Amino acid sequence: MTDRREIALLSTTYLAAPHFSSLMLDALQNELSLLGFTLNSHRVNMENLADLTLPMTFDESRVAAIICIEMFDYAYDQMLCGLGIPTLFVDGPAKARGENLPSDQLYMDNTTEILRLVHEMIGQGCTRIAFIGNHLHCQSFFERYTAFRTAMMLAGIPVEERSCIPFNFVHDIGREMARLPELPELFICANDFVAIDALQALRKLGFDVPRDVLLAGFDDSAESRVCMPPLTTIHIHTQVMAYSALELLRTRMKEPDLNYRQVYTETDLIWRASTERETT
Repeated sequence: MTDRREIALLSTTYLAAPHFSSLMLDALQNELSLLGFTLNSHRVNMENLADLTLPMTFDESRVAAIICIEMFDYAYDQMLCGLGIPTLFVDGPAKARGENLPSDQLYMDNTTEILRLVHEMIGQGCTRIAFIGNHLHCQSFFERYTAFRTAMMLAGIPVEERSCIPFNFVHDIGREMARLPELPELFICANDFVAIDALQALRKLGFDVPRDVLLAGFDDSAESRVCMPPLTTIHIHTQVMAYSALELLRTRMKEPDLNYRQVYTETDLIWRASTERETT
């Protein structure tokens, strides 16, 4: 029987350097190698998703555990959970109807700093706040969206529904912005890449950030620091996520009958120029 020393990384996308998980995986790979494991990547394509099949490169006889990143298809994820192999999801499908996977799950804190951002912006007199991004894309987007709505509700301020844009891509964002009779004072975006698409769309429509509208993202990506203006965003501690993933994988392999765990790691709000209001 082949020795199970592989940790299989499954993803539906190529995890390029800007993605927060690429930094997390660098740290995780180093730690796994010290334990005698290798981390091998397997891309799940559209055919795999449709047919509920594993990638051709995936060899169950070698795999000690699975880590899933950018795996948001609930039916496919259920199939993976049924393999009998310890599986960890870093983020996962949106649980808008209460669905949950029989697996360990790792998230960044998507709520606390969104609540803080909205609360502090309202304290500065900014009350017309909207959200950009598909809140059903994944659980993290869903939690960021619900945190935004919760903060508005707690402040007693109604959400302008028509100002919220449920899209992630620059063309769709721009089209929806053009339909608005008036921009909100602040757009909170599902992540930095949605925010950068929103920034491009606003520029094409002739609007300036932060003069005409304020903008915030999530992830603290490298792009968020060098775009103009630099983005207010929420920092993810990728090293902490790596160590948390390692501990979840290690204990699940050692004790497969443990109750399933959902772990959240700390995040931090980073203020930058995209939310600086002009003073007179």
